[in-house]
Amino acid sequence: MKQETFAKAIQAFSARLARLEKTVFGKEEKPMRSSSAQDFRGPSGGVRLLVSRGFFKTKRKLGEVRKALAKHDYHYGAAQVQTALNRLSTRAGREASNESLNQRAANTQACYLLLSTLENLCAHLSRPTAKD
Repeated sequence: MKQETFAKAIQAFSARLARLEKTVFGKEEKPMRSSSAQDFRGPSGGVRLLVSRGFFKTKRKLGEVRKALAKHDYHYGAAQVQTALNRLSTRAGREASNESLNQRAANTQACYLLLSTLENLCAHLSRPTAKD
């Protein structure tokens, strides 16, 4: 009888852990686009190329972006580059991505706490009892 109760508890923990992992790690990742030259066509493609190379890890001015694009043979006017940047950026910018990262960190911490609790429960179940 006691084993059935523990089995149900473990199933409940497993289900909760699966839900938390889905929340933390999201849905199935979409396959990454290959970084071949044809994926980086036009002004938006040039900006995506810079993103893939980590150019935007810090804030950049439009002139800096245009110079970096020119180094990779993307020669476009300021208006075209600005439009590409606008279309590829989010409205809230870095703040929105930071909030998302903070939420994921909290969810990850909850997953680890739940996993630790589950491990403790399993360790408790594996100990011999006085009846054994």
